Formats: sequence, structure tokens, C-alpha cells
Amino acid sequence: MSGGVLDGPDYNGLITLQDGRHVSYAQVGDAKGVPVVCLLGMRGHRHFIYLFKELALLYGIRLLCIDRPGYGLSDPIADSSLPAPIAFVDILDQVLAQLHIDQFGLMAQSAGAIYALAIASQKALASRLIEPLTLLSPWVGISNRSCPRLLKMASYCPTRLIAAGMKLVNASVDLSMAYVDPNQSVRTLGHGLLLADDSGHETTEVMPLSSSPRLRFGDFRARMDAEPHNAYHDALLCLGKDRNGCGFELSDVTVRVHVVHGEKDTLVPRKAAIEFVAAVPNATLDLVPHATHALLIFQEEVIADIFASFATSSSVRSN
Repeated sequence: MSGGVLDGPDYNGLITLQDGRHVSYAQVGDAKGVPVVCLLGMRGHRHFIYLFKELALLYGIRLLCIDRPGYGLSDPIADSSLPAPIAFVDILDQVLAQLHIDQFGLMAQSAGAIYALAIASQKALASRLIEPLTLLSPWVGISNRSCPRLLKMASYCPTRLIAAGMKLVNASVDLSMAYVDPNQSVRTLGHGLLLADDSGHETTEVMPLSSSPRLRFGDFRARMDAEPHNAYHDALLCLGKDRNGCGFELSDVTVRVHVVHGEKDTLVPRKAAIEFVAAVPNATLDLVPHATHALLIFQEEVIADIFASFATSSSVRSN
């Protein structure tokens, strides 16, 4: 199995924590740019940010994706009474220290939003955030009044049924991917974009990565599927079935939060997103027409706007 560029060190970083556990991460874009941590949703894997490599470079972003415990090469968290999102706060703190990163942006998708909000709820890391914290299609919690009834019902199921359900979900994802030509090239967001120079004229001398080695979709999927994922625990957390809970309240998050949500999202309906934003002390909402829960993160304009915002906010903060 050949993953080409995914075999490189930028996609397979490994950090040893103080307790000896390992954390894997990937980074793309501008190595000297604005650090932005990306936390993906269920089944998310660090190699996914390969899709953002050109867009990150374009906007001067050093984009990092950290595998949560049990994902990729990251070791699971030992049995503890500490809520997993709060335990991840310390993991991130250690990762940032070893990478010599002080201020950083934070973006998260779907279930990753739970971990991002946990980070923002802790004053030590919240003070280092380049605001706003940006959430794409965030999971809003099973207690949300507009959460789909089927999911509310699932929250009452025994964990063994949830485990069986996750196997069906995983099989469904694998089946849907089977219809994609494995020899098809993976197209990155921002591929071939033109930049405007100071005079407003377009130039094509800005995309050195557009000639990077071709990556087959089959290899891309195979590399991510070859490593573990912790989707079952994510499901328990999302359904409120984790006995340790999330470890924070939305009222604990006082940094600016910007939610980007698809109008066609059926997993987290628009009403649920509106209710969620109203419960966060300093949050705003941007609804994207025709976008769905799963596909919002693939919209080039959406990701470009997020990167541009981080680049601008970092510049303002440093002045």
C-alpha cells in the first residue's frame, strides 16, 4: 500500500506525553504561518487535512490536525474519572508546548466541537486562542430541544446496541466509498486557485503544490482505514452515554465563537443550531445555503473564509 506524500513526516508526527503515551498529528500549509488546530468529527483522521494543504499555504496558515486518543497512532486514555474532552485539554497543551506554539486558532467539525469547546472552557488555553473559535456543523448535544427524535431515542439504548449500530454506520460509510473510483486523483481544496496581486490582477505564480505527486483516492482511504479510530466513544459522548460526561457547560465558554452551519443539515437541524448558538455567551451563526452536515467541510469557499479570518485576526492581535 502506497500513500505517497502521506508517508512523509508532515503527516505522521508523533509526540510523547509526560506519562509516556503517544499522540500523532499532521501539519500542512505554511510552516511559519498562523498555527491553527483542526479537530475533526467522528472517524476523523489526521491525513484528512491533506485536502486543505494548498488552501492553508495560500492563506499563510500552519494547519495541524491532532488524532484524539484512540485515533490513528494516538494511544487511548487509561480508565479515568476525568471526562475525555477535559483530558484532551492537557494533551493539546503538551503538544503545543513541544511544537513551541503559543497563540493558536482553533476550528472543529461535528463531534470535534465538543473537544474544542472543552479547550475554550479552560482559561489557561482560552487566553491563547486566536478568536473566534470556529465550529463547522457542530454537534449540539442530545438535550437540545430540536435534536432529531431518532437520536434522542438512541440515547436510551444500551451501549451494546450503540456498538452494533456503529458497526452498521462504519459498514455504510465503507459501502458508499466503494462506489468511488479508487484510481481517481484526490482533489485538494484550492487546487489551481488564482491569486490577485496588489493591483487587482490575477497571477498563477502562487500554487507550488499544484504539481505535487498524484494521490489516488484508493490509497488515501486505505491509509486512513489502516489505523484505528475511536468512533464508538465519540458516539457515546455525543449521545450523552459517557459516564464521565463532557466536563464543562456552554456558559463556561466566554471566548468569541463562530458557528458555520449547513441549511440542509438533517443530523443537526437549523433550529438546533440556532438554539445552540443562543446558549453560548458570545456566539454568532452563519448559515450556508444547500450545505449538509457531512459535506460542509468540503466547501472551498467556507474553508477559505475561515482561514482568511484566522490570518486577519492573528495580524490584529500581534499589533
